[in-house]
Amino acid sequence: MNVSLSRLIGSWECQHGGLWFIENTDCATAPQGRGRPCRAASRIAAAFAVAGVGTPWLAHRNGLERTALLAAALAATGLLWRSLAGGTGGLLGGSALALAGMGIGNVILPPLVKRYFP
Repeated sequence: MNVSLSRLIGSWECQHGGLWFIENTDCATAPQGRGRPCRAASRIAAAFAVAGVGTPWLAHRNGLERTALLAAALAATGLLWRSLAGGTGGLLGGSALALAGMGIGNVILPPLVKRYFP
């Protein structure tokens, strides 16, 4: 079953900056000037991938348990930062930090579970 979010909430635009949603529009075909939020969101999501790539090095250097603790701390700090953010920059920075922690956790949890629950 394919459900489109645009059918549920319709089209809306934020007049004073920020992220917006326009029905049947994606980043590649967005009108001029409206692709910036899509690029910002993709850069923030890249924090998840970059942190995941560096996780084996961190785990080898610090151990599985400390790396898992670091992942939880980064995710919690990022989520707290997002909740206290006063503007778009704080929201995006907190999102990047939280996603970095989640990316590390995504890579580190399977070997950690395998170690303690064989």
